[in-house]
Amino acid sequence: MAARTDLTIGSIADAVIRVDTSHDRLAEIVVRYGLWYLHETTGSAASTRINGNPVSGWSFAPLEVGDVITFRGSAVRVEVEYIDGSLERAERLRFRFGAATAAGDHGANEDASLASPVLVAVADGVGGHPRGADASAAAVEAVRNGDPAAPLDDLIGRARDGVAELATPADRRSGRAPATTLDIVRIVNVAGAPPLLEIAHVGDGAVFIQTPDTRAQLVTTEHGHENSLDRGIGLQDQRHDYLPVDGRVGQRVILTSDGLLKALGADTVDHLLNELRRTPPRQTADQLVLAAVDLLRSEAGAGHVLDDVTVVVADVVLDAPLQPAAPIERVHSR
Repeated sequence: MAARTDLTIGSIADAVIRVDTSHDRLAEIVVRYGLWYLHETTGSAASTRINGNPVSGWSFAPLEVGDVITFRGSAVRVEVEYIDGSLERAERLRFRFGAATAAGDHGANEDASLASPVLVAVADGVGGHPRGADASAAAVEAVRNGDPAAPLDDLIGRARDGVAELATPADRRSGRAPATTLDIVRIVNVAGAPPLLEIAHVGDGAVFIQTPDTRAQLVTTEHGHENSLDRGIGLQDQRHDYLPVDGRVGQRVILTSDGLLKALGADTVDHLLNELRRTPPRQTADQLVLAAVDLLRSEAGAGHVLDDVTVVVADVVLDAPLQPAAPIERVHSR
């Protein structure tokens, strides 16, 4: 039977627990913006599990109170007690999220996304450049494995490095190396400061912010024109926009690849977002993707080409039970 060890921490703000087995450091538990993470330090998560599930694919895996972390047969249960009235307890905002995607008419889906309790992202491989699916996946994986509290500039830098590693000498000579768009939205909870939504945007994806009483507002600007992208991860111009927005309970954040607006148009997307504003995030993402697919598969869409469509919907909630980050749902026409 695995031994169980209780660990007590007096202050969570700077808490770090390091777990050693046979003098080999396997992992550490860290706090970033009030959220607990298991930080893998071995480069391989094969021997580490959360509630029996391997944590492969994450350098920083989100934790919830009561989770059991197993290291080579030894188990640690996460338990946290907050000081009454502490800001960490009162001001923790989280995402409750859902995501969906559908491949376009050109074959393999070149979109990638990430949905987790404090960070969501969507990337879309740039058309006309090689290995678009690899580029979007590399960008999202770099963000996933970065420190959740690192500056967004650092996460974008990791994405640039990850995509740059895909380029071959032939790609560089041709001037068309793998490239991708990237949109990131992160909740920042810092003691002594109001919660913040940080947005990083490069390319032609879209980020909307909505409340239960207002229509969705597009807060990003397309970096391109007439099917030509001026900025992107892996392109000559990789600059990103940074947009800080006050974080509030009840906000809804919607990230989409450009396939949604191409298929439906801005007016229809606005109408659907307004109609679905009180629909749970997962169902909202499904309905938006299905609307795009169904329209372009219908008689009205004859002659139009369906691009990949990916949607992540994240509602800002207060101190909610954490959802495990999961792969996005693949949606097909009904």
